Parts: sequence; C-alpha cells; structure tokens
Amino acid sequence: MWSSRPFYTALLLALLGLWAAPAAAGLSMEYDHTKEMAPGVFLRWSVVGEEIMLCLQAKATGWVGFGLAEVGGMKGSDIVYYEAKSNKLTDSYAVENGMPRADACSQDWKLRSAENVDGTMTVEMSRLLVVTDTEDRNFEDDAALPMAPTAVIMAWGDDDNLSYHAQSRAKAQVRFFQQGAGGGGVSMQERIDALKADSTIQKVEMLQSDHPIPDDRSTQYHEECYILKDIMPAGSEAGEFHIVGFEPFLDPRTKKHIHHYVVSAGNDCENSEGMTVVWLWGPGIPGYVFPPEAGVRIMTGGFQAIHIQIHYDNPTLISGLVDSSGFSIFYTNQLRQFDAGILQLGDPNILLFKQPIKEKDGSGYSHLTLTNPARDCTGKWEVDEVTVFERFMHMHKAGERMVTRQYRDGELVRTDFCDYYDFFQSGGFSPRSTAAGFKIKKGDTFDVECFYYSNDKMIRFGLASDDEMCIDFLYYYPLQKNSVCNPSLDTLQPPEDLASIGDLGRKFGSCEGGASSLLPAWGLSLAALAFAIVRAARPF
Repeated sequence: MWSSRPFYTALLLALLGLWAAPAAAGLSMEYDHTKEMAPGVFLRWSVVGEEIMLCLQAKATGWVGFGLAEVGGMKGSDIVYYEAKSNKLTDSYAVENGMPRADACSQDWKLRSAENVDGTMTVEMSRLLVVTDTEDRNFEDDAALPMAPTAVIMAWGDDDNLSYHAQSRAKAQVRFFQQGAGGGGVSMQERIDALKADSTIQKVEMLQSDHPIPDDRSTQYHEECYILKDIMPAGSEAGEFHIVGFEPFLDPRTKKHIHHYVVSAGNDCENSEGMTVVWLWGPGIPGYVFPPEAGVRIMTGGFQAIHIQIHYDNPTLISGLVDSSGFSIFYTNQLRQFDAGILQLGDPNILLFKQPIKEKDGSGYSHLTLTNPARDCTGKWEVDEVTVFERFMHMHKAGERMVTRQYRDGELVRTDFCDYYDFFQSGGFSPRSTAAGFKIKKGDTFDVECFYYSNDKMIRFGLASDDEMCIDFLYYYPLQKNSVCNPSLDTLQPPEDLASIGDLGRKFGSCEGGASSLLPAWGLSLAALAFAIVRAARPF
C-alpha cells in the first residue's frame, strides 16, 4: 500500500469540520456526490468554499485520470492524472486525441491521499474552483437548468505510467454544484425519461423498415415524409398539439453508418422546400427536450407533416446493410406559451458548394468568415426580438474551431464559440454560454467563422460526410417566417490558408493565452509518443 496525506491539508479540513468518518473503505472524508462512471469506477466530490474535493476510484494498479471536457472527449480537455509508481499527481491538458501535456503555468491540483487496496485505486485531490491560467478549465456553477451539466471523462490503467487506455475509459455529464445527494444531475437523457413518465405526453415513432444502405456509393441522403394524421391516434387532426421532445433510435446493426438526421415540419409531403427544420441529430446527441415555455405546433394551426432526411455513410461500400433507425416524437395537447423554430446561420444552403477548404499545401489550417446580413433574415421579422434557448454549431470531420459573433447597429454584442471542435464526439456542439438564453433583435447581423485542418486531402464544401459545412443552428421562440439566413454574396469568399495552428485563435492550452502547439514536448517518452500516435486515431 502506498499513501500520501499532507498534514496541513488534513488539519485545515479538520478545523473546517469536514473530516468525517470514511463513507467507504479508502475514503478520508464523506463526499456529497457520487457518480458511477463505469462498473466499479467512481467519481466522488464535494464543493467546499472556493475548492473542490475530488476522489477517483477505479479497478487499476498503475494510474487513474480525470478531465473536464469541452465537447465530451479528450480533445480540449483539462486533465489531472495520478501515477502510483511515482506517487505523483500531474495537472495537464489535451489539445488533441493524444498524450496530455503537463501544465507549464502552474500545477493547481493538490494530492490529498492515495492508496491501492485489493486492486482498487483510490486517489483524493483538491483544487480551486476558479483558476487564472488558460491551461485549466474552471468549475462553473451547473446546479440547475438551463445550465447544462458538465462533461467529464475518466480513464485508468495498470501500466506504471499514463498510457493508451483502450476501453478503460468512461465519460458522463454531472452537476458539480447540485444540492443534495447524488451527482448525475438532470442530463438530457433524464429529461427524455421524464417525458416518457409524464401521463400528459404522448409518443409516436417514425422508423425505417429495413431500408437498404447502398453499397455502390459512400454517401446517401435518404428521405421519408409522414402525414401526421395518418400516424397519430384517430381524431388528432382536430386537435392542437406541441411537439416537446425528440429521441433517436439507432439500429445497432447500422448505427455507425448514420451520419446525422435532419427533421423538418411542413404542411404536406409534396413540397420539401417549404419545410422548417425542427430538430437535428448527430453523433453524441441523446435527443432533445424543449423548455417548458415552448414547443413546435402541429395539427390544427400548425404543421401537418414531418420530413426526415437520414444521411448514411458507407465509405468502405459494405454490402447487405439494412437500417431500421428512426426517432420518436413526444407531443402534448397542453399547449406551451410559444411556438419554437430554428434559425440557421453561416452557410445553411451550402452556397460554397465544391469550394475547397484550403487553397494549397502548407500548414493545412484554413478559415473563412460568413456574414449573415439582416436584409433577408432578422430584418424581415414580425417581432422586435426573439429568445434563443439552444444552439448546435455544426461542421464535419475537418472542423477545428467555430465562432459566431452577433452585432447590433454595428456593435459586437455577443460571441459564442467552440474552441476544440470534435465531430466524432458531437456532430452538433452546444456551447455552455448559450445555456441561460439570449435575445436576438430585429435587424441583428452575424459573422460565423469556421476553422479547418486537412493534411493532404483536398476537402470541399458539400453534403457528403467527407465534405465540409459551416452552419450554426439556433433554437428560438416565437417562430418567425424568415429563419434561414444565407451569407451575403457581396462578401462571400472561399477559405483562406493559415500559416500555423497558432492562427486558430484558441485561448485554452497556453500559459500566455495564445494558441497551443500540437507538437510533442521535448523529452516526451517513447511510450508517451506511442500513446499519442495510437490515441490520435481513436476518439475518446
């Protein structure tokens, strides 16, 4: 057994009245919250004043790590890991799917205790909730809706040093500041489960019936349209309803071939051009539940048909694939206060179709800025302002970073961004900055900036999985007729090459607040380098 319990930390906890009889073997204190990340793997914590007390437990003998994730995976995460052989805690960060880099600014995590009993490692540590350097992420107050839970990751292993962890990893969403026992908080899946348990909510399923996925091309956009009166209970056509949630169903046989869904609503199935997007699904999205004040109106006074476009991806042309995926709609006759819609910014109609994302070989990094003027969008609204309650920033595999800037009368009023976009973790990223909601006024304009990386492959804008996009989808209410904001043709330009990764404008991952380098640190061990090479090909 090995152990390290700094005397002064223990004394301080005792004086604060926090040192209690262990709640379980190996714990030095009782923790307010526990999240089982995987069988036998636990994340425990308490928020004490301006600090967080954290405990990691895993079936491992070599090391264990924890991270605050921006998108939900390793890329862009603030990581701390403990190695038993050296009895050392390392404050680190990851700017790629590879070996974490030790923080150069400061080592902010403090080791409180560590031991291994019968193959279960227990490591206790503490850190300030808010730190000033840009190699760390802060613990934000996520106690309740509308703030989303915090995305966290854990990994563990038996090697002496941190190494590629294969399947010894887990990710989850927790609420660090939630009051009371537990720590799972209200995740989107839990909100969906609450809809299922609500007697005032009804559900209708829209599933494929063994749709054959083509084996003669890598990409297919398959479309289905459903007349609601034909699939809802008899007599529903005379009623008024709001859609209040969506849940995907992914056929386990073919789910890895499903790139995304686009669900739209309209008055019939004959005019797909007149449809309004009402939900988007991509990898990592469990579904969606609307806020209690808004929903999508259907039947009397609302939409009469639901259209789904499923993007299938079969790059290796596998034969014999059939898919029965689809989704469920949750709806109610207890109407909400507002009708909701989705505002589309950036280049929603792919006006850059077939344009390459870079001009020539070089660093591989490029970017473009798309200006969405008011004249064909917010300038035609019938109300003075709308309320945004959710957004999904969307690029494809080459996407690296995305920024949306909102202007009013020429002045910048808001900036939202995803610093380390990772399509494989989340096909549509929702920044936490949107959680509390915000207003868009009639006449507001937007700039949407997308950054890309491509090493040697010429990638172009388009509809296929291997093409690229730059679209920001904003959920809002009340619904307006003009919700698709095309970029200004006066300023529409192809992407510009960037000299290096330093031009991406990222803040996280550097002491000075500038961009971070993807190059391995000098002195990186061969084992760590192997980790980085293998890990880069496998998203968390």
